[in-house]
Amino acid sequence: MSADEQRPDLEQVWEQLRATSEPGTHLLRLDPVLNFNAIITNPDRLLGLQLHAGEKVQFEASELAGSEHVEIEHMEDSDDSGVCLRLLKESSAEVFFALCNDLVPSVLRQTSGAAAATVLVRRFNTWQRFMRRTSGKGLSASRRQGLYGELKTLQEFMVPNIGMTAAVESWTGPHDLPQDFQAGGIAIEVKTIVQSEPQQLRISGERQLDDQGLDALIVAHHRILQHRGSGETLPELVACIRDQLVAHEGPLDLFEDRLLAAGYSNLHEQDYGQTGYTVKQTSYYRVQPGFPRLTEDDLFPGVGALNYIIDASACARFEIEPETLATWFSLPPPVVDPAQTLESQIVEYKKTAWTPGKDVTDPNKKATIERSLKTAVIKTVVAFLNSEGGELVIGVRDSDHLVTGIEADLLSLGKEADDLDAYELALSDLFLTRIDSRVFNQLKVRFEHHDSGTACHVSVRASPMPRFGTPPATQNEGKRARFWVRTFNSTKELEGQEILDWIQEHWGAAR
Repeated sequence: MSADEQRPDLEQVWEQLRATSEPGTHLLRLDPVLNFNAIITNPDRLLGLQLHAGEKVQFEASELAGSEHVEIEHMEDSDDSGVCLRLLKESSAEVFFALCNDLVPSVLRQTSGAAAATVLVRRFNTWQRFMRRTSGKGLSASRRQGLYGELKTLQEFMVPNIGMTAAVESWTGPHDLPQDFQAGGIAIEVKTIVQSEPQQLRISGERQLDDQGLDALIVAHHRILQHRGSGETLPELVACIRDQLVAHEGPLDLFEDRLLAAGYSNLHEQDYGQTGYTVKQTSYYRVQPGFPRLTEDDLFPGVGALNYIIDASACARFEIEPETLATWFSLPPPVVDPAQTLESQIVEYKKTAWTPGKDVTDPNKKATIERSLKTAVIKTVVAFLNSEGGELVIGVRDSDHLVTGIEADLLSLGKEADDLDAYELALSDLFLTRIDSRVFNQLKVRFEHHDSGTACHVSVRASPMPRFGTPPATQNEGKRARFWVRTFNSTKELEGQEILDWIQEHWGAAR
């Protein structure tokens, strides 16, 4: 049964009730099973809805806060609970009728009085938030456009790849979370821009492009055409998704709640129907080291509420195929795939972090090589910190990108070949003693298992300030902090005026 088939003509029902003049509350039943009624209370002529659950139902006091226009009452006796909504001001009748026309089908879809009462109260509170958010005026043109992009992502990408229920549950944008969708460890932020306008991604807040704690963070960039009198309108897209949810017994009530939380109401469908859209092209960018962004770690303490713009052309090298992204909902996404990724300004491979080859037997020579290997790791991390960020992958042979594994490093420590905790601890100690204690704010360590061994991926964010590293030294050498940067696919040490120039170029203007 469609939503329209479950929606009584409430205005006609209330017209019948208005014909009564006797004092007291008069009602007309809206459903043969649920004790759900339209009411009028005379002599004040107050219209409303009344539901008796037939059992006890509890609500928080915060859920029963009405307004100067509509009151909500929780009615209780020894074995029954009820909920009553009443219109208090005739001037708000249009909005109240829209609320009731929206709310009644959701209530009628329930199979028990308790469920119906819960939905009635929940939906009323969602409407209260909608009214506070929009003042009943509907969405601006830019927010309609943004909502269209989110719903198109829901319909054409999320539903086919994770299923209808999970897709609606993953839609987090209406709740003002940093990204618009989150399913498992994958988060997607949607940006929808008219094709004829500059393709600039507006970023709201320092957390929107922060991938900390996520397996992958994606920016979905829709380029759209905007039409008058043609194309797909926002109400048409909403209706299509509603029909799909009804046909497949999806979570229609949840979808309606999310729509209203996003600021969309049927009350403004006529206005929204004037403009149509066509998706011209969609690109998916993976946010990873080197991606143009600012996060909380890049800001001084106390600085927040950040808004900035990214030119979409700067994201092109981070583009991934939608088919690849779809597989990540079931299989964790790779950090950097050595078989597919060459060394670059943001990728560096090292065979080991401190273990020389097997043919080195001379103790002095072995110690010298160990220091050199540790220095190579330190300077790569420092260079990424001082540049655009990047990823250091340990356990990969540089010449052919074959994964040889970190097992040799672990065995040289006297540890089991699969003791990854010991490896991360040793690596952390190296960074702590040779860089600084704050370095872990910019690092994330992850292990990837391959048939030929385990690779250690060290993801490095660009630092909000200059960073120095101190290589291991012999007893006769003095400790000296050094400054490295990344140029193309190699690491370069800067000295003297070069350091000052780099600092001015990378941090001076921003500070």
